Amino acid sequence: MNAPAAALLLICILAVPARCLGQESTDSTDANLSQEEWRQRVNEARRRSDDFIANARSRKGDPFAASDLKKEAIERARRDPSLRQGDIVATERGFEMFVGNEESRQPGDFVPLPGSK
Repeated sequence: MNAPAAALLLICILAVPARCLGQESTDSTDANLSQEEWRQRVNEARRRSDDFIANARSRKGDPFAASDLKKEAIERARRDPSLRQGDIVATERGFEMFVGNEESRQPGDFVPLPGSK
């Protein structure tokens, strides 16, 4: 290492403060809270948590029915560009094997496996 680079490195090391720059300061506002202020913050956090839980429980179910999600997953699998002949896909009609062309999809690209339902 040449002398100017070593000098620059030494200056950088000495210029960094003794404590790590990533550490939080010990003089944060949380450290200066009285016991009563701390309890008040804890109680407020509990209230917000209880409100969140009550809101989550009162919400209606998912806007999508399970059958819709299932159909979407099946269609996504059928459109999967990585499908190769012989690949098997689970559908609402049971297991089906891909027998079509890998470049273009046709309605008859999947045939049911015997006894899969």
